[in-house]
Amino acid sequence: MASSSAAALAAQKAAIAAIIKGYKATQYVNYLGVAGHALIVADFLHTFPNEVRLMWPTPLSVPKALFFSLRYYILAHHVLAILYGLPTGLSPDTCRIAFLRIGISSILVVTASEAILFIRVYAFSGRNKKILVYLILQFIAIHATAFALLTRFLKTVNFVKLPIPNLVCMPASAKSTMLGGVFALLLGSVVIVMFIMMYIAFRKHRNFNSALLTVFYRDGIFYFICLSALASANILVNLAAPEGGLKFLFVQYVCLHHLNGVLPTIQFNCSLIPKGPKSTSM
Repeated sequence: MASSSAAALAAQKAAIAAIIKGYKATQYVNYLGVAGHALIVADFLHTFPNEVRLMWPTPLSVPKALFFSLRYYILAHHVLAILYGLPTGLSPDTCRIAFLRIGISSILVVTASEAILFIRVYAFSGRNKKILVYLILQFIAIHATAFALLTRFLKTVNFVKLPIPNLVCMPASAKSTMLGGVFALLLGSVVIVMFIMMYIAFRKHRNFNSALLTVFYRDGIFYFICLSALASANILVNLAAPEGGLKFLFVQYVCLHHLNGVLPTIQFNCSLIPKGPKSTSM
């Protein structure tokens, strides 16, 4: 009798320790998420005057529609993220529904961001039809597979009623290796597109001195490197530490991917404005 009571007490202590560990990990992810939300809002407010001046007057096109859809939907996406990450005391079913919403919304943001990226690379290839066909095939193959993997991952996420009340939503278990596979696909896509852009720069524009191309390649390479680094970090986190509250950084990857889709577009349009003559007044 005493031994069974001791075993039950030990199991209870182990469960509480696991909950505390998971809660701390969830807190870190939520803090990073709040930082990402702040970055998106700051970027939106900072670039809004340029958006009005440069983007609003242009004719409607597919890239423009994608730009505005991504630009404004990301705000709704962060509302979904807040509704999942901040409330406490929600039921397991409510947490699961909120998690599914943010998971599907995240892959939609990433897909739209990469669509803008692919269109940009196609435009700077000189509208090369062969490159267009390849980019379409890669886009469909990568993102269809990533969406399938993410869907399977979301089905494995499990929420349970915790013995400690008034905690934030915290997954009890999930097959995080599937989410690592999603990031591996996205990393592969980013690396391939980066090499395509470098190839175009070397073959078509190496002797063409243009401020526009300088802006495109400088900012493009910078964002590619940042996306690659964050995707790699997500892969390592999900493969090496899948337990403890799902310590993944998908929110941060979504934020950076959104900025990769939106910021270079505005910056590129800014570079199209001719510089006026400097004032000579005394």
